[in-house]
Amino acid sequence: MEAVVAKEKGSEMSRGFGYVTMVESGSRDSLLNDTHVLGGKGIRVLLTKESLAGANVKKVHLNDCADISREDIHNAFAVFGQVLDVHTPKDVTTGERKRFAFVTYGTDEAFGKAVEAGSLVVG
Repeated sequence: MEAVVAKEKGSEMSRGFGYVTMVESGSRDSLLNDTHVLGGKGIRVLLTKESLAGANVKKVHLNDCADISREDIHNAFAVFGQVLDVHTPKDVTTGERKRFAFVTYGTDEAFGKAVEAGSLVVG
């Protein structure tokens, strides 16, 4: 599972929402239907537009890759199959690349091979 809190530009202040990406969808219904409290406040869990549309997102998360170019990431991960996108987020205040990235695959097979590999040395 991966969680990201949306923050105000130029500060660390929360915008009051975030995103959670689950590896398995088995507990989705309980997340959507149960009452949740975070930091003493009640929160609601909602589906994203992609989830509502039934999108089958095939995205892997990469760590410690701030110094690796998008092209090198693309080329390294293309060995598993068709890469649709490489997303390298930047810090809005500094403009520097964050330490992580995302690779989105076009097929379940390519996604499965990348996940199965576990780790990959690039560069």
